[in-house]
Amino acid sequence: MTNEEKKQIIFEVLDEIAVFNHIENKTEKIQAYQTIKTSLTGFVFSEPNNKVDTYLNNCKILITSSKGNAKGKLKAIQINLENALTQLI
Repeated sequence: MTNEEKKQIIFEVLDEIAVFNHIENKTEKIQAYQTIKTSLTGFVFSEPNNKVDTYLNNCKILITSSKGNAKGKLKAIQINLENALTQLI
């Protein structure tokens, strides 16, 4: 996966998190969360070999974990994505 592809995923998920945070309807929140989950689990790399890959892998682990609530997970994911983006710029 190229750095440009990683940036695209990061921006996409950050946008989706922003939408999630403004939705009030429970059904729509669930759909938004599933969209984020699909975006974060839709890419594959063998082993994280740099900080960006590690941050993205952290996001995949968080979104697929059964522990914690959605809002808390998304905040942690947002922080990891922002850190990954900082590494890419």
